[in-house]
Amino acid sequence: KRELLDDIKDFLDPVTQQWYSDRDSPYRRDYLLYGPPGTGKSSLSSAIAGHCGLNIYILNLSTISEAILKRLFDSLPSRCILLLEDIDAVSSNRDAETEDSHRMSKLGGVKVSLSSILNVIDGVGSQEGRILIMTTNHITRLDEAIIRPGRVD
Repeated sequence: KRELLDDIKDFLDPVTQQWYSDRDSPYRRDYLLYGPPGTGKSSLSSAIAGHCGLNIYILNLSTISEAILKRLFDSLPSRCILLLEDIDAVSSNRDAETEDSHRMSKLGGVKVSLSSILNVIDGVGSQEGRILIMTTNHITRLDEAIIRPGRVD
């Protein structure tokens, strides 16, 4: 916990922000917390937000559409924490996304595709200065694209 908190404090330091700016690097940070249900992943995220004086926005991917996801990411302020709970709810098979999305919409379900998640996390329009914390109870179900080095710190 201490290492995570220290990393976030360092990230929020104006000197760090300038370092990113000097290198034309995206100024954002992404973390993945995983473990069995009830181990404090969401509570830790809220505690970090409170400790650092940041607003936290909590989003459960199993309850929203792709259009809402994009609008929410676009409206985020800089210097906030976004908590994406249950990231494993995202389709893990990129080849099956279209078929899955079509089937889910016919059944009245909501589905956010992997490509939509990747685009809002670090696409061209991704918010600068935000901290993203993703949680999962099932790390083995995650697509490698979500957890590749350089995407998750």
